[in-house]
Amino acid sequence: MLSESLKDARKSERQITVCWIDLENAFGSIQHELMLFALRWYNFPPLVSDMIASYYSKLKFSIITKEGPSKIDKLISNEKKWGYRFKFNNKYTESILAFADDLAILTRHPKHCQVLLDEVDKFCEWTDGLRTKPNAGVIKMLKLWLGLALTADSSALFRDRNSFGMNLKKTIGALQTPKTLKWRTLIHDWSPALLKFYLNAFQMTLPDQSNLVRWGKGTEKTCYICGKAVGTAKHLLVGCKVLLDSGQYSRRHDRLLEIILFVREGTRAIKSNVKPYSILKAASDWTIMMDTYEKQYKIPEDICASASRPDIFLYSRILKRVVMIELTVPWETNIPKDYAIKVNKYYELTNELTRNRFVVDLYAVEVGARGITAKSLYNLLKDLGLSRTNINSFLERTSKAALVGSFQIWLGRERNLDSGGERITRVS
Repeated sequence: MLSESLKDARKSERQITVCWIDLENAFGSIQHELMLFALRWYNFPPLVSDMIASYYSKLKFSIITKEGPSKIDKLISNEKKWGYRFKFNNKYTESILAFADDLAILTRHPKHCQVLLDEVDKFCEWTDGLRTKPNAGVIKMLKLWLGLALTADSSALFRDRNSFGMNLKKTIGALQTPKTLKWRTLIHDWSPALLKFYLNAFQMTLPDQSNLVRWGKGTEKTCYICGKAVGTAKHLLVGCKVLLDSGQYSRRHDRLLEIILFVREGTRAIKSNVKPYSILKAASDWTIMMDTYEKQYKIPEDICASASRPDIFLYSRILKRVVMIELTVPWETNIPKDYAIKVNKYYELTNELTRNRFVVDLYAVEVGARGITAKSLYNLLKDLGLSRTNINSFLERTSKAALVGSFQIWLGRERNLDSGGERITRVS
Protein backbone atom coordinates (compact mmCIF):
# COMPACT_ATOMS: atom_id res chain seq x y z
CA MET A 1 0.00 0.00 0.00
CA LEU A 2 2.75 2.45 0.93
CA SER A 3 4.73 1.74 -2.23
CA GLU A 4 1.67 2.15 -4.44
CA SER A 5 0.71 5.41 -2.72
CA LEU A 6 4.18 6.87 -3.31
CA LYS A 7 4.15 5.79 -6.95
CA ASP A 8 0.70 7.29 -7.47
CA ALA A 9 1.71 10.59 -5.85
CA ARG A 10 4.86 10.79 -7.94
CA LYS A 11 3.06 9.97 -11.19
CA SER A 12 0.25 12.47 -10.60
CA GLU A 13 2.60 15.07 -9.00
CA ARG A 14 0.39 15.34 -5.94
CA GLN A 15 1.56 16.16 -2.45
CA ILE A 16 1.94 13.30 -0.04
CA THR A 17 3.33 13.29 3.50
CA VAL A 18 4.91 10.17 4.95
CA CYS A 19 6.34 9.79 8.43
CA TRP A 20 8.24 6.65 9.40
CA ILE A 21 8.41 5.78 13.09
CA ASP A 22 10.65 3.16 14.62
CA LEU A 23 9.59 1.99 18.08
CA GLU A 24 12.46 1.29 20.43
CA ASN A 25 12.42 -2.34 21.62
CA ALA A 26 8.67 -2.48 21.12
CA PHE A 27 8.22 -6.11 22.12
CA GLY A 28 10.50 -5.88 25.13
CA SER A 29 9.40 -2.52 26.54
CA ILE A 30 5.65 -3.00 26.73
CA GLN A 31 4.44 -4.93 29.77
CA HIS A 32 2.80 -8.25 28.94
CA GLU A 33 0.49 -7.88 31.92
CA LEU A 34 -0.74 -4.61 30.42
CA MET A 35 -1.64 -6.37 27.18
CA LEU A 36 -3.57 -9.08 29.01
CA PHE A 37 -5.29 -6.48 31.20
CA ALA A 38 -6.37 -4.53 28.12
CA LEU A 39 -7.78 -7.69 26.53
CA ARG A 40 -9.81 -8.45 29.63
CA TRP A 41 -10.91 -4.83 30.01
CA TYR A 42 -12.33 -4.77 26.51
CA ASN A 43 -14.00 -8.17 26.99
CA PHE A 44 -11.98 -10.11 24.44
CA PRO A 45 -12.87 -13.81 24.37
CA PRO A 46 -10.57 -16.00 26.48
CA LEU A 47 -9.55 -17.84 23.30
CA VAL A 48 -8.10 -14.62 21.89
CA SER A 49 -6.35 -13.73 25.14
CA ASP A 50 -4.78 -17.17 25.38
CA MET A 51 -3.65 -16.97 21.76
CA ILE A 52 -1.86 -13.66 22.32
CA ALA A 53 -0.37 -14.84 25.62
CA SER A 54 1.22 -17.79 23.83
CA TYR A 55 2.35 -15.66 20.87
CA TYR A 56 6.03 -16.60 21.06
CA SER A 57 5.76 -20.17 22.30
CA LYS A 58 3.06 -21.69 20.08
CA LEU A 59 2.70 -19.48 17.01
CA LYS A 60 3.20 -21.15 13.63
CA PHE A 61 3.09 -19.60 10.19
CA SER A 62 2.80 -20.45 6.52
CA ILE A 63 3.55 -18.23 3.50
CA ILE A 64 0.97 -18.40 0.73
CA THR A 65 2.06 -17.69 -2.85
CA LYS A 66 0.58 -18.25 -6.30
CA GLU A 67 2.20 -21.68 -6.33
CA GLY A 68 0.49 -22.58 -3.07
CA PRO A 69 1.19 -22.44 0.68
CA SER A 70 4.58 -23.25 2.17
CA LYS A 71 5.06 -25.79 4.92
CA ILE A 72 4.01 -24.78 8.42
CA ASP A 73 6.94 -23.69 10.58
CA LYS A 74 7.20 -22.70 14.21
CA LEU A 75 7.98 -19.03 14.90
CA ILE A 76 11.04 -18.89 17.14
CA SER A 77 11.26 -16.08 19.69
CA ASN A 78 13.41 -13.10 18.59
CA GLU A 79 13.93 -14.63 15.16
CA LYS A 80 11.08 -12.92 13.33
CA LYS A 81 8.64 -10.18 14.15
CA TRP A 82 5.13 -10.24 12.83
CA GLY A 83 2.30 -7.77 13.00
CA TYR A 84 -0.76 -6.53 11.24
CA ARG A 85 -1.15 -3.71 8.79
CA PHE A 86 -4.17 -1.53 9.27
CA LYS A 87 -5.51 1.88 8.26
CA PHE A 88 -8.11 4.25 9.59
CA ASN A 89 -10.07 4.60 6.34
CA ASN A 90 -10.07 3.44 2.74
CA LYS A 91 -8.01 6.35 1.38
CA TYR A 92 -4.25 6.44 1.54
CA THR A 93 -4.31 10.12 2.44
CA GLU A 94 -5.18 9.44 6.10
CA SER A 95 -3.60 6.14 7.10
CA ILE A 96 -1.39 4.54 9.69
CA LEU A 97 0.39 1.42 8.51
CA ALA A 98 1.88 -0.83 11.18
CA PHE A 99 4.10 -3.87 10.97
CA ALA A 100 5.80 -5.20 14.08
CA ASP A 101 7.63 -2.20 15.61
CA ASP A 102 7.56 -0.05 12.45
CA LEU A 103 4.86 2.54 11.80
CA ALA A 104 4.20 4.63 8.71
CA ILE A 105 1.83 7.60 8.83
CA LEU A 106 0.47 8.49 5.42
CA THR A 107 -1.43 11.76 4.85
CA ARG A 108 -1.90 14.34 2.15
CA HIS A 109 -1.09 17.39 4.26
CA PRO A 110 1.67 17.84 6.88
CA LYS A 111 -0.85 19.23 9.40
CA HIS A 112 -2.86 16.01 9.25
CA CYS A 113 0.32 14.04 9.71
CA GLN A 114 1.12 16.02 12.84
CA VAL A 115 -2.32 15.21 14.28
CA LEU A 116 -1.71 11.49 13.87
CA LEU A 117 1.82 11.86 15.25
CA ASP A 118 0.37 13.44 18.38
CA GLU A 119 -2.01 10.49 18.76
CA VAL A 120 0.85 8.02 18.44
CA ASP A 121 2.79 9.97 21.06
CA LYS A 122 -0.18 9.89 23.45
CA PHE A 123 -0.47 6.14 22.95
CA CYS A 124 3.21 5.64 23.76
CA GLU A 125 2.84 7.66 26.96
CA TRP A 126 -0.22 5.63 27.93
CA THR A 127 1.66 2.33 27.60
CA ASP A 128 4.36 3.63 29.96
CA GLY A 129 7.01 1.72 28.05
CA LEU A 130 7.01 2.40 24.33
CA ARG A 131 9.57 4.88 23.04
CA THR A 132 10.13 6.20 19.51
CA LYS A 133 13.46 6.53 17.67
CA PRO A 134 12.82 9.39 15.22
CA ASN A 135 16.44 9.78 14.06
CA ALA A 136 16.78 6.13 13.15
CA GLY A 137 13.56 6.16 11.16
CA VAL A 138 14.36 9.32 9.23
CA ILE A 139 17.89 8.37 8.23
CA LYS A 140 17.04 4.76 7.47
CA MET A 141 14.09 5.55 5.22
CA LEU A 142 15.74 8.50 3.46
CA LYS A 143 18.77 6.38 2.62
CA LEU A 144 16.49 3.59 1.40
CA TRP A 145 14.32 5.95 -0.68
CA LEU A 146 17.26 7.83 -2.22
CA GLY A 147 19.19 4.65 -2.96
CA LEU A 148 22.20 5.43 -0.76
CA ALA A 149 24.49 2.51 -0.01
CA LEU A 150 24.40 1.07 3.49
CA THR A 151 27.98 2.26 4.04
CA ALA A 152 27.22 5.82 2.89
CA ASP A 153 27.65 8.63 5.39
CA SER A 154 24.15 9.79 6.27
CA SER A 155 25.45 13.28 7.09
CA ALA A 156 25.40 13.93 3.33
CA LEU A 157 21.66 14.34 3.68
CA PHE A 158 22.18 17.40 5.88
CA ARG A 159 25.55 18.94 4.92
CA ASP A 160 25.73 22.15 2.89
CA ARG A 161 26.54 22.11 -0.80
CA ASN A 162 30.17 23.13 -0.45
CA SER A 163 30.62 19.93 1.56
CA PHE A 164 28.83 17.94 -1.16
CA GLY A 165 25.61 17.73 0.82
CA MET A 166 21.98 18.32 -0.12
CA ASN A 167 21.38 21.65 1.63
CA LEU A 168 20.76 24.23 -1.09
CA LYS A 169 21.17 27.69 0.42
CA LYS A 170 23.66 29.64 -1.67
CA THR A 171 23.02 30.25 -5.35
CA ILE A 172 26.61 30.50 -6.48
CA GLY A 173 29.77 29.15 -4.93
CA ALA A 174 33.27 28.18 -5.90
CA LEU A 175 31.90 24.65 -6.10
CA GLN A 176 28.19 24.01 -6.21
CA THR A 177 25.99 20.97 -6.46
CA PRO A 178 23.45 20.91 -9.26
CA LYS A 179 20.89 23.63 -8.65
CA THR A 180 18.12 21.25 -9.68
CA LEU A 181 18.65 19.11 -6.59
CA LYS A 182 15.54 20.20 -4.73
CA TRP A 183 12.74 18.15 -3.23
CA ARG A 184 10.69 18.57 -6.41
CA THR A 185 13.67 17.30 -8.37
CA LEU A 186 14.06 14.30 -6.09
CA ILE A 187 10.41 13.38 -6.44
CA HIS A 188 9.51 14.26 -10.03
CA ASP A 189 12.37 15.39 -12.28
CA TRP A 190 15.18 12.87 -11.85
CA SER A 191 14.83 9.15 -12.40
CA PRO A 192 15.48 7.03 -9.29
CA ALA A 193 18.49 5.46 -11.01
CA LEU A 194 20.10 8.83 -11.82
CA LEU A 195 19.50 10.14 -8.31
CA LYS A 196 20.96 6.99 -6.80
CA PHE A 197 24.04 7.33 -9.00
CA TYR A 198 24.47 11.01 -8.10
CA LEU A 199 24.31 10.52 -4.33
CA ASN A 200 26.49 7.41 -4.20
CA ALA A 201 29.04 8.99 -6.55
CA PHE A 202 29.69 11.76 -4.01
CA GLN A 203 29.73 9.29 -1.13
CA MET A 204 32.23 7.07 -3.00
CA THR A 205 29.82 4.18 -2.45
CA LEU A 206 29.10 3.22 -6.04
CA PRO A 207 29.44 -0.54 -6.56
CA ASP A 208 32.70 -0.21 -8.48
CA GLN A 209 35.21 -3.03 -8.45
CA SER A 210 37.25 -1.52 -5.64
CA ASN A 211 34.20 -1.20 -3.37
CA LEU A 212 32.89 -4.65 -4.28
CA VAL A 213 36.16 -6.15 -3.05
CA ARG A 214 35.99 -4.02 0.10
CA TRP A 215 32.43 -5.19 0.74
CA GLY A 216 33.34 -8.84 0.23
CA LYS A 217 31.32 -9.13 -2.99
CA GLY A 218 34.20 -9.29 -5.46
CA THR A 219 37.76 -10.53 -5.81
CA GLU A 220 39.24 -8.35 -8.59
CA LYS A 221 40.08 -4.67 -8.02
CA THR A 222 41.51 -4.00 -11.46
CA CYS A 223 39.51 -1.85 -13.88
CA TYR A 224 37.33 -4.06 -16.06
CA ILE A 225 38.04 -1.94 -19.13
CA CYS A 226 41.77 -1.14 -19.12
CA GLY A 227 42.93 -3.97 -16.88
CA LYS A 228 45.61 -1.78 -15.26
CA ALA A 229 44.45 0.78 -12.69
CA VAL A 230 42.30 0.13 -9.64
CA GLY A 231 38.66 0.14 -10.73
CA THR A 232 37.30 3.05 -8.72
CA ALA A 233 34.47 5.33 -9.83
CA LYS A 234 36.97 8.18 -10.21
CA HIS A 235 39.14 6.12 -12.53
CA LEU A 236 36.15 5.02 -14.59
CA LEU A 237 34.62 8.49 -14.99
CA VAL A 238 37.77 10.55 -15.71
CA GLY A 239 40.92 8.42 -15.73
CA CYS A 240 40.54 5.31 -17.90
CA LYS A 241 42.83 5.52 -20.96
CA VAL A 242 40.73 3.05 -22.97
CA LEU A 243 37.62 5.20 -22.48
CA LEU A 244 39.64 8.30 -23.35
CA ASP A 245 41.02 6.81 -26.56
CA SER A 246 37.61 5.46 -27.58
CA GLY A 247 36.10 8.94 -27.34
CA GLN A 248 33.66 8.29 -24.49
CA TYR A 249 34.94 11.22 -22.42
CA SER A 250 34.96 13.40 -25.54
CA ARG A 251 31.31 12.62 -26.26
CA ARG A 252 30.34 13.70 -22.76
CA HIS A 253 32.47 16.82 -23.21
CA ASP A 254 30.86 17.63 -26.58
CA ARG A 255 27.35 17.30 -25.16
CA LEU A 256 28.19 20.15 -22.81
CA LEU A 257 29.59 22.24 -25.65
CA GLU A 258 26.36 21.79 -27.58
CA ILE A 259 24.44 23.44 -24.76
CA ILE A 260 26.46 26.64 -25.13
CA LEU A 261 24.54 28.87 -27.54
CA PHE A 262 26.07 32.13 -28.78
CA VAL A 263 24.86 34.90 -31.09
CA ARG A 264 26.07 33.79 -34.49
CA GLU A 265 27.21 35.97 -37.33
CA GLY A 266 24.38 38.02 -38.87
CA THR A 267 21.82 37.27 -36.12
CA ARG A 268 20.28 39.66 -33.65
CA ALA A 269 20.65 39.13 -29.94
CA ILE A 270 17.54 38.46 -27.87
CA LYS A 271 17.12 41.38 -25.51
CA SER A 272 16.09 39.24 -22.55
CA ASN A 273 19.20 37.08 -22.91
CA VAL A 274 21.93 39.63 -23.57
CA LYS A 275 22.37 42.75 -21.49
CA PRO A 276 24.01 46.01 -22.71
CA TYR A 277 27.28 45.30 -20.91
CA SER A 278 27.83 42.03 -22.77
CA ILE A 279 31.03 41.80 -24.81
CA LEU A 280 28.86 40.36 -27.61
CA LYS A 281 26.67 43.45 -27.80
CA ALA A 282 29.18 45.80 -29.45
CA ALA A 283 29.32 43.97 -32.80
CA SER A 284 27.15 41.86 -35.09
CA ASP A 285 29.86 39.95 -36.96
CA TRP A 286 30.71 37.42 -34.28
CA THR A 287 31.76 34.06 -35.72
CA ILE A 288 31.87 30.93 -33.61
CA MET A 289 33.95 27.82 -34.20
CA MET A 290 33.65 24.72 -32.04
CA ASP A 291 36.12 21.86 -31.73
CA THR A 292 34.47 18.48 -31.12
CA TYR A 293 35.48 14.83 -31.27
CA GLU A 294 33.81 14.44 -34.68
CA LYS A 295 34.72 17.78 -36.24
CA GLN A 296 37.70 20.12 -35.86
CA TYR A 297 38.30 23.67 -37.08
CA LYS A 298 41.26 25.83 -38.05
CA ILE A 299 41.78 29.41 -36.93
CA PRO A 300 41.69 31.79 -39.96
CA GLU A 301 45.21 32.74 -40.98
CA ASP A 302 44.43 36.47 -41.06
CA ILE A 303 43.64 36.24 -37.34
CA CYS A 304 46.42 33.94 -36.21
CA ALA A 305 48.52 31.20 -37.76
CA SER A 306 48.34 28.51 -35.10
CA ALA A 307 47.54 24.82 -34.79
CA SER A 308 46.00 25.32 -31.34
CA ARG A 309 42.25 24.83 -31.08
CA PRO A 310 40.39 25.90 -27.96
CA ASP A 311 37.03 24.18 -27.56
CA ILE A 312 35.23 27.37 -28.63
CA PHE A 313 36.84 30.16 -30.64
CA LEU A 314 34.70 33.26 -31.04
CA TYR A 315 36.00 36.27 -32.97
CA SER A 316 34.90 39.64 -34.33
CA ARG A 317 36.94 41.37 -37.02
CA ILE A 318 35.11 44.65 -36.40
CA LEU A 319 36.07 44.75 -32.73
CA LYS A 320 39.40 42.96 -33.24
CA ARG A 321 38.41 40.78 -30.31
CA VAL A 322 38.69 37.05 -29.62
CA VAL A 323 36.92 35.00 -26.96
CA MET A 324 38.43 31.58 -26.28
CA ILE A 325 36.64 29.03 -24.12
CA GLU A 326 38.25 25.80 -22.98
CA LEU A 327 35.92 23.35 -21.25
CA THR A 328 37.13 20.59 -18.95
CA VAL A 329 35.11 17.81 -17.27
CA PRO A 330 37.42 16.75 -14.41
CA TRP A 331 37.00 15.06 -11.07
CA GLU A 332 35.82 17.88 -8.82
CA THR A 333 38.85 17.87 -6.53
CA ASN A 334 41.07 18.47 -9.59
CA ILE A 335 39.28 21.63 -10.74
CA PRO A 336 41.94 24.12 -9.49
CA LYS A 337 44.75 22.04 -11.00
CA ASP A 338 43.00 21.65 -14.36
CA TYR A 339 42.22 25.37 -14.49
CA ALA A 340 45.92 26.24 -14.24
CA ILE A 341 46.84 23.64 -16.87
CA LYS A 342 44.35 25.02 -19.39
CA VAL A 343 45.43 28.64 -18.87
CA ASN A 344 49.07 27.70 -19.43
CA LYS A 345 48.17 25.60 -22.46
CA TYR A 346 46.97 28.63 -24.42
CA TYR A 347 49.58 31.08 -23.17
CA GLU A 348 51.45 31.17 -26.50
CA LEU A 349 48.24 31.47 -28.54
CA THR A 350 47.12 34.38 -26.38
CA ASN A 351 50.45 36.17 -26.91
CA GLU A 352 50.31 35.59 -30.67
CA LEU A 353 46.79 37.03 -30.91
CA THR A 354 47.86 40.01 -28.83
CA ARG A 355 50.78 40.66 -31.18
CA ASN A 356 48.23 40.66 -34.01
CA ARG A 357 46.43 43.46 -32.17
CA PHE A 358 43.47 41.41 -30.99
CA VAL A 359 41.93 41.81 -27.56
CA VAL A 360 41.85 38.32 -26.08
CA ASP A 361 39.52 36.89 -23.44
CA LEU A 362 40.46 33.38 -22.32
CA TYR A 363 37.98 31.43 -20.20
CA ALA A 364 38.99 28.08 -18.76
CA VAL A 365 35.74 26.66 -17.41
CA GLU A 366 35.08 23.44 -15.56
CA VAL A 367 32.03 21.25 -15.06
CA GLY A 368 32.77 18.31 -12.78
CA ALA A 369 32.10 14.74 -13.87
CA ARG A 370 29.49 14.46 -11.10
CA GLY A 371 27.67 17.65 -12.05
CA ILE A 372 29.53 20.25 -10.00
CA THR A 373 29.93 23.56 -11.83
CA ALA A 374 32.92 25.76 -11.01
CA LYS A 375 32.66 29.50 -10.48
CA SER A 376 34.62 30.01 -13.70
CA LEU A 377 31.53 28.98 -15.69
CA TYR A 378 29.39 31.51 -13.85
CA ASN A 379 31.95 34.24 -14.54
CA LEU A 380 31.91 33.40 -18.25
CA LEU A 381 28.13 33.60 -18.48
CA LYS A 382 28.08 36.86 -16.57
CA ASP A 383 30.68 38.44 -18.88
CA LEU A 384 28.72 37.31 -21.91
CA GLY A 385 25.78 39.30 -20.60
CA LEU A 386 23.32 36.60 -19.63
CA SER A 387 20.70 37.54 -17.08
CA ARG A 388 20.60 35.85 -13.70
CA THR A 389 17.60 33.78 -14.77
CA ASN A 390 19.35 32.56 -17.89
CA ILE A 391 22.56 31.88 -15.97
CA ASN A 392 20.65 29.70 -13.51
CA SER A 393 18.95 27.85 -16.34
CA PHE A 394 22.27 27.34 -18.11
CA LEU A 395 23.96 26.03 -14.97
CA GLU A 396 21.14 23.55 -14.45
CA ARG A 397 21.37 22.26 -18.00
CA THR A 398 25.15 21.89 -18.04
CA SER A 399 25.20 20.32 -14.60
CA LYS A 400 22.63 17.69 -15.48
CA ALA A 401 24.22 17.05 -18.89
CA ALA A 402 27.57 16.29 -17.22
CA LEU A 403 25.91 14.02 -14.69
CA VAL A 404 23.89 12.17 -17.34
CA GLY A 405 27.03 11.76 -19.47
CA SER A 406 28.90 10.24 -16.55
CA PHE A 407 25.91 8.04 -15.74
CA GLN A 408 25.96 6.70 -19.29
CA ILE A 409 29.66 5.91 -18.94
CA TRP A 410 28.91 4.16 -15.65
CA LEU A 411 26.10 2.11 -17.18
CA GLY A 412 28.29 1.19 -20.12
CA ARG A 413 31.30 0.05 -18.11
CA GLU A 414 30.76 -3.55 -19.21
CA ARG A 415 28.86 -3.07 -22.46
CA ASN A 416 28.47 -0.82 -25.48
CA LEU A 417 27.77 2.79 -24.45
CA ASP A 418 25.67 3.74 -27.45
CA SER A 419 24.79 2.56 -30.93
CA GLY A 420 27.56 4.64 -32.47
CA GLY A 421 30.41 3.67 -30.19
CA GLU A 422 32.80 0.77 -30.19
CA ARG A 423 32.14 -2.12 -27.88
CA ILE A 424 34.26 -1.89 -24.76
CA THR A 425 35.84 -5.15 -23.68
CA ARG A 426 38.23 -6.02 -20.92
CA VAL A 427 41.91 -5.79 -21.73
CA SER A 428 43.60 -9.06 -20.84
